[in-house]
Amino acid sequence: MDKGELSKYTESLRRLPLFQLEWLAKKINKKEFPDRYQAIFEQISEKKQLQLSIEDKNIAKKHARIFQIVARIRRVYLVLLIISWLVVFWGICHPLNLRESLEALLYAILWTVIYYGLRSEESWVIPLIFINSAILCFSRLTDIFHPAENAKEIVFKVLSCLTILFFFYQILFFSKGEVRRYFGDKGKLLFH
Repeated sequence: MDKGELSKYTESLRRLPLFQLEWLAKKINKKEFPDRYQAIFEQISEKKQLQLSIEDKNIAKKHARIFQIVARIRRVYLVLLIISWLVVFWGICHPLNLRESLEALLYAILWTVIYYGLRSEESWVIPLIFINSAILCFSRLTDIFHPAENAKEIVFKVLSCLTILFFFYQILFFSKGEVRRYFGDKGKLLFH
């Protein structure tokens, strides 16, 4: 086969999808048509490289999106931990009851640990977020179902609804497979 025919043959191969090229590679006799065989395999390798580069770009886009969402969630945890530590220090200066002080201290420690786990992208932070989110969703639901007696409690119920939305979103977001893989978690759902 001369160069002109080979270039036309190669051009016609470029229009074929990958599965047809692979089928042709199986059917063509390598010894009888070495030029065509070589052209087919060059096209197969080009198409596979293109397919891999497209997949790499899609993975990079997903990782960038996951990184942006994790950064936003991390900022919310930073605000929560600052507020909870301020409440703890306020409780030290102006004594609160023991239950409120312990609850504020527990949340301050927990949110600090979650914040640093998200910041360092550790796999152990995902089960911690699940447990924290589930507990807070249920506790806020019980607050919502109590009747409101004044405007202060209505505002508290609205804030409780917002916290339920935030923590429920975290349960949905961190249960996705690509997010768990981003954090290096290999467990089925919660634990390894």
